[in-house]
Amino acid sequence: MSRLFISHSSSNDDWAIALRDWLIAEGWGESDDIFLDLDPERGISAGQKWQRAFADAATRCEAVLLVVSANWLASTWCQDEYQISNKYNKKLFALIIDDTPLERLPGGLTAQWQVIRLKGEPAERFIAVHPQTQQQWPVHIAKAALAQLKSGLQKAGLGPETFELQQDEKGLFGWRLPYRGLEALEPEDAAVFFGRNADLVRGMDALRGLAARNSPRVGVILGASGSGKSSFLRAGLWPRLLRDDAQWLPLKPIRAALGGPIEGREGLLVALQDVHQRFALRTSRSELRERLRNEAAFIDLLSELRQAAAKRALLLKPPLPLPVVCLDQSEEIFGSGTNAEIEQLLRISRAASDAGEALILTTIRSDSYSAMQNAKALIGVELAPLSLGPVPQGEISTIIREPAEILRRKVGPDSPVFDALLVEKLQSDFAGEADALPLLAFVLQRMILEYAGEPVIGLSQLDRSGGLAKAIEMEANEAFRDAGYTGRPDSERREALRKLFVPRLVRINRDSKLAQRYAASDTEISPDLLPLASSLTKHRLLVVRADGPGDQKVGQRAPNGHDSLSGTTVEVAHEALLRRWTMLTEILGQDRDALLLLDSVRLAAADWAEALSARKVDFLVHRETRLAEAQALALRGPNWAREIVSAQAYLTACAEHEKAEKRSKHRSRTVVGVLAAIIATGALVALNFDRLRNASYRLFQVHAKSPAEERALLETRVPFNECRDCPFMIFVLKGVLDRGGPLNGSPDVNRESPLSKVPIRRSFAVSVTEVTFSQWDACADHGGCRSTVTAGKWGRGDQQPVVNVSWTDAKAYVQWLSAITGKRYRLLSEAEWEFAARGGQPTNYSFPDGKIDEYAWYAGNTRDAPQPHKVGLLRANQYGLKDMNGNVAEWVEDCFHDTYRGAPQTEEPWTTGPTCDRRRVVRGGNWLSDVKALRSATRDWHPLGDDGNDQIGIRVAREVTVDEPSERRD
Repeated sequence: MSRLFISHSSSNDDWAIALRDWLIAEGWGESDDIFLDLDPERGISAGQKWQRAFADAATRCEAVLLVVSANWLASTWCQDEYQISNKYNKKLFALIIDDTPLERLPGGLTAQWQVIRLKGEPAERFIAVHPQTQQQWPVHIAKAALAQLKSGLQKAGLGPETFELQQDEKGLFGWRLPYRGLEALEPEDAAVFFGRNADLVRGMDALRGLAARNSPRVGVILGASGSGKSSFLRAGLWPRLLRDDAQWLPLKPIRAALGGPIEGREGLLVALQDVHQRFALRTSRSELRERLRNEAAFIDLLSELRQAAAKRALLLKPPLPLPVVCLDQSEEIFGSGTNAEIEQLLRISRAASDAGEALILTTIRSDSYSAMQNAKALIGVELAPLSLGPVPQGEISTIIREPAEILRRKVGPDSPVFDALLVEKLQSDFAGEADALPLLAFVLQRMILEYAGEPVIGLSQLDRSGGLAKAIEMEANEAFRDAGYTGRPDSERREALRKLFVPRLVRINRDSKLAQRYAASDTEISPDLLPLASSLTKHRLLVVRADGPGDQKVGQRAPNGHDSLSGTTVEVAHEALLRRWTMLTEILGQDRDALLLLDSVRLAAADWAEALSARKVDFLVHRETRLAEAQALALRGPNWAREIVSAQAYLTACAEHEKAEKRSKHRSRTVVGVLAAIIATGALVALNFDRLRNASYRLFQVHAKSPAEERALLETRVPFNECRDCPFMIFVLKGVLDRGGPLNGSPDVNRESPLSKVPIRRSFAVSVTEVTFSQWDACADHGGCRSTVTAGKWGRGDQQPVVNVSWTDAKAYVQWLSAITGKRYRLLSEAEWEFAARGGQPTNYSFPDGKIDEYAWYAGNTRDAPQPHKVGLLRANQYGLKDMNGNVAEWVEDCFHDTYRGAPQTEEPWTTGPTCDRRRVVRGGNWLSDVKALRSATRDWHPLGDDGNDQIGIRVAREVTVDEPSERRD
């Protein structure tokens, strides 16, 4: 992969050759450092197609040198090279060799990239020799220009060799240990961050492209656990952003788990203090904290820092260096639960990004990405993911060999290196291995520490160290030995490990069901476990981090006599331990269900605590057996009791609500029994039992919204329901519908024509999801709906959408809802349905076409499970509605017509026409449909009496019963 691409006109071969010679003399002399088309060694080989070779080199290189002249501007080839380079967001240097005025350069070039005039005095003289014709030319390049170019290229350099290994008096031979084991690499490790050159080129290109986009801008480094995301951010991208200070102002990476995302040891306050120290700006933590209390103050702070960064980089005009807010391990931010600090961080970061004052760059595990996509703070943001896959097989030997060789170049022969057979063996073991990167790093660190006195480390040392398979087990056994567990039974070791790790240091991902590490305060470790925790830290299986200076030990007392230094946390060194340490994985397997329950309780408690007072009862989701199991968690031991204490108020509320429900049901049964007794004695012979039961249901299970509550729900647009078995609804505010289209994606253009603007004159509530079987069965149980509706082979499982219902059935269901609540429930009109489905977007869907799998069940993503899916599993549109596209199609009120000619020009349903007694409209497509059938504008019909179709269900509407402000718009 050529690092530098020289774009030039053939009329300026002399300048291009002189630049090449200068670059080689300055250290860019490797065979793959420079691409120059006329160079037989570094350019285009015989038989290569010019255009393909140019495109390949321009897209893969790190920087492009444009030798700009009047001839370059007139060359179609040169313009193509510039367009390709600009398209892929390459670092560009415009090197002007004549008197071309800046305004003649391609648009945006002078504003975004470095422009250097190569003519001037004093100058350095070169003799350029054409490699093919041997013709010679003298070329004079200004010395100041060459110095400027060298500085710019050094800042743009991506390879680890462009950084220096760091000295460390506590490290191996006085240098920072080049292998970090299970811990992520840090910016100080940029010199040994090998194996990701191509990903770094791609990452830097992506960030430059993202910076050029309109705000808000959020980049996501996405990968599986163990793929090296944190190291890629910290030792890969971050040092390179820091070095390119004319374009970037990176803040130190933020981790929420280490004491909080703002106040913690890797919080936003520390990151801002670091920037102030870099620029020699005076401030205090207290002053910075004040400037984080609202969005405007934070935006002003970043703006001031950008001005300081520009001054430091000697920039005289915009664009100023762009702050980059780095959120590492964002699963800790977007995972289970939230808190005030997380919300504050997301709120002010989003505001800064919206204002164009910052770019947000995150790392997150693939299995947690959906939580980030659905985060309220990121609504309306198009995330820019950068997928980080496995290290290329050809780079593995470099990862193994180079860091040790760098250390040897600093230290001499006392520093060991790895021999060729060992490298080959590790490469072979590495291939296809899960958790390969952390395991390899752990083995390399273990060996270089164990055999630091030997000149070469080979296969025999690898065997003694345990290799990839046994290294962690051997290190763990040594940790138990050092902690005094020699001779003790495995059961005693196992119980100590359980008490130390579970539930304090581990969580279970709700989606993947995989174990994840969790940072905890070291003050929570009981005294009897301190020796084991200290030993595991010594053997690099646990990591202790503290706000205080220097390294800390688990349980170390602070000078003031307190049990621990402020902010000291303990966590597993890497999640690979949770999958590779046999004893620990067995423990986690036994406690998995309890850990999942703990997580669900904590999450439910957080949602309940944040809910509006009027809606808190809707968030009490633990009942009966699950409630009893949750309450029993505290009885598992003091560690469990400590973890669940924050949810005790929630669990108490759940228990009180369950008691109230039981009392209500008891009263209901009593009322029914009394009335039934009256019937039995003949006093109320005309009154049947079903009517009594329905009356009891309305009395105790219906809670229709008052006018005041309805006004609040219109304002807040939070979901609500009005009876125990009613669907949850959300208000969609009135506006204007662009009905039909875009026609170039339509399966039937006539059905969507003519296009028109339709005023939606009144807000209305829509069910958040499609009606479920459990909701339908409640209606049937009370005599309002047909009880013979079948689920077929899909079953009536929890949250399964009702199917095999006719239009007549749908009408009966909304009539029952209206009867029991006293509010007008109905089917949506076709115009209302399309307005709600569009979410305010004029495009095919309420979401980008390429993200359809995140929002809709359809033929393309149900092949492995060909059936209607549970409602609400996918993302909501901008109005908070789920499954509007796909899963099951939905009956609406309107009769079907072939076109919109003669259709109402308001939200009213079209209920006249020759087909009204036979055909009614269904909208949204279903789980067997192709993508075109799922478009917001696509129309279809079905016989109104057909009750045997498992692709059609129901979505309901509710009318507003209070006055709205006339100026309200969605």
